[in-house]
Amino acid sequence: MIKPVKPDGSWLIELDNPLEVGEIIKIYIDYIVNLPAQEAAFGYTALQVNFQNWYPFIPPLDIQKGWIVNDYSPIGEYIVSEKADFYVDIRSNQNVIIAGAGKEVVNPDNSISFTHLNSRDFTFSASPEYQKISTNLGDLSITAYVFSGNATATKELIRNTSAALIYFESIYDMRYPHKTLNIVEADFPDGMEADGIYFLSTDYLNNYDGTHRNYMTILSAHETAHQWFYAMVGSDQATTPWLDEAMCTLSEVLFFEEFYPSDVDWWWNYRVDYYSPSGKVDISVYQFDNLRAYINSVYLQGVRFLRELRTRVGEEFFIGAIRNYILENKNQIATEDDFFYQFRLFDINSLKERYFSR
Repeated sequence: MIKPVKPDGSWLIELDNPLEVGEIIKIYIDYIVNLPAQEAAFGYTALQVNFQNWYPFIPPLDIQKGWIVNDYSPIGEYIVSEKADFYVDIRSNQNVIIAGAGKEVVNPDNSISFTHLNSRDFTFSASPEYQKISTNLGDLSITAYVFSGNATATKELIRNTSAALIYFESIYDMRYPHKTLNIVEADFPDGMEADGIYFLSTDYLNNYDGTHRNYMTILSAHETAHQWFYAMVGSDQATTPWLDEAMCTLSEVLFFEEFYPSDVDWWWNYRVDYYSPSGKVDISVYQFDNLRAYINSVYLQGVRFLRELRTRVGEEFFIGAIRNYILENKNQIATEDDFFYQFRLFDINSLKERYFSR
């Protein structure tokens, strides 16, 4: 049985009879995607087409709450997904370059097959304007798909992403699980994470000033960190967006501490304090009416909370707790309780009262 479950047009397939233990059912879905004309990770412009969250999937099941199918939100993210194996064939009747996540094979008929295993999602983009620039880190390939023509910025983007990936593997004590990581220059504002691939706005490449004091450097570290906090350790991005966004903002400052220690104070001033953020960290995406307020609360207040938590428990314990959090929740969907469990030996109630609403 198929029935609409959300006012935004979401549909849910329900079985007439529950599956028995060990029973298997195959479901074939034939559908057409109506891609909207919009500057977004799901949409198209004159420069590119982007496909994120474009396919049917099995939502996570919460034993107490049922299927986790969140309402649409124009601010932040709202889809929660479990890990899956993706085998995707893409055929185009246009002369375009396709940037997709995972292992890529060009077939004799010029279609492209992607294999993306144990992944949170499968995202791809296409454009006739892409230049494809790659570097290798051992058996790992990092590739940028760009159309800005800013060769210096592209080189630095790849270098930053490579450095961030290697460093996060070390400090979080968990290897990046794929053999490819792709970066797509985005014809829309800001950046957007996906498993094995991320978007970064053309504005940041065009405004690259030859230094690391810019949002291209900051956000390339942030989006790379999402391979740990989103792709590796999932969460409900609608109800607890801080679990990935605040952690990725923390990763930015860790990146600066490692590679640009003399500019850590600059990072705090430029990235956080300049905006005088306020609000509670643990607010859902549905409680914001503008993007700036969302970022100030979830990202910036979130990283302030993590800074104070780090000071409260000490550097060694803090990094160890984050490593345990990743290890214990790898390939799962983590909750706030899972995070705070790592700090159960400390009394952090005063911090939580200051930064959290519940």
